[in-house]
Amino acid sequence: MVDLIIRNGTVVDPANKRDEKADVVIDNGKIVDVAKDGRFRQTIDASGCFVCPGLIDYHMHLSPLAEIGVGGELACFPSGVTSAVDCGSSGAATYEGCRPALFSSRLTSRAFLHVCSAGLATGQYHENPDPRHWDRKKIRRLFGEYPNELIGLKVRLGKEIVGSLGLSPLEEAIKLGDELGVPVMVHCSNPPSKMSDLLSLLRRGDTITHAFQDQGDSILDDRGRISDAANRARNRGVIFDVANANIHFSSMISVNNFRLQLN
Repeated sequence: MVDLIIRNGTVVDPANKRDEKADVVIDNGKIVDVAKDGRFRQTIDASGCFVCPGLIDYHMHLSPLAEIGVGGELACFPSGVTSAVDCGSSGAATYEGCRPALFSSRLTSRAFLHVCSAGLATGQYHENPDPRHWDRKKIRRLFGEYPNELIGLKVRLGKEIVGSLGLSPLEEAIKLGDELGVPVMVHCSNPPSKMSDLLSLLRRGDTITHAFQDQGDSILDDRGRISDAANRARNRGVIFDVANANIHFSSMISVNNFRLQLN
């Protein structure tokens, strides 16, 4: 007798190219078969549901890394999310202090490290985007010590954040990313430049987050269509992250429209 069978669900398993109605057998916490026969301690009827690997949320702010952070298990597990990426809540001065809380959770997590030492520790006086004040020595050490936890650098490039610094924080973050061999994620709401100039700096594997925002210049051209600069960035492998939250999404820039024009 094995532990559990999940019956009658639609099994979606991209790794094995499965998309079909099937039963899934689980024993000792592991999937052991996709079958119907046998004796089971527990049966779950998943009729009308998808049965799939745990989902990944690519953009979260997790507690206690940020003042705005949410509880990982509480926010993720009810939605089928088992892995999450924290996007720059912590910086070089705060990441190590938060690690015990992160890794005592059953939620699998990885993190982009904020280039500003304090990260998003507070909601107001938290960021000094001037590259002259980044703790590069400590950033290098953290990526050396935690290569399986830290997956990239995060920089926030809103005009209200960077002021007269313009694109220089992104330029310096990319230089540092090149040195460390990691990608960069850039917050682009209300950019301090034309979006085309911002996009031109990004490399394959870098991420533009809040991509569908409409504060200041956006990924739309003057005809209301996805810009040539956005198409070029997508074609060379830049990742466009929706990360709509509650203020970073424009109904005028639909995901379907974006996909139709870029694929």
